Amino acid sequence: MGKVLVVDDEIAVRGVMGEFLKHWGYESLTAEDGATGLELIQDERPDIVILDFFLPDMVACEFVSRLKEMHPDLPVIMITSFWFRLHAKLVMEDGACAYVPKPIDFTHLLETIDFWLNRQARN
Repeated sequence: MGKVLVVDDEIAVRGVMGEFLKHWGYESLTAEDGATGLELIQDERPDIVILDFFLPDMVACEFVSRLKEMHPDLPVIMITSFWFRLHAKLVMEDGACAYVPKPIDFTHLLETIDFWLNRQARN
């Protein structure tokens, strides 16, 4: 179905997301920080990235800017808590394609992933 990279500093989030994605037929990659995420993008070529706003080594805006220099068409879905919607808006201005608030509604996340992967396949 597709390869999904989850970049989040919380081990529990990475674990739950990885299992969720595998359950729905996706190949799941995870990274605990921005630098590792960017390396995985170069090495593994995921089809989509799920990105938390706050990472230990950079914020999402910097991550997305660097990612878009390498792969301008790679879709990025922002995930962050309800209180940080302004941050999500800023990252979307930098190139993220969607925003899913935490706590994560997994049905909504799955629909968002499917939408962007299908859109990418049509282009």
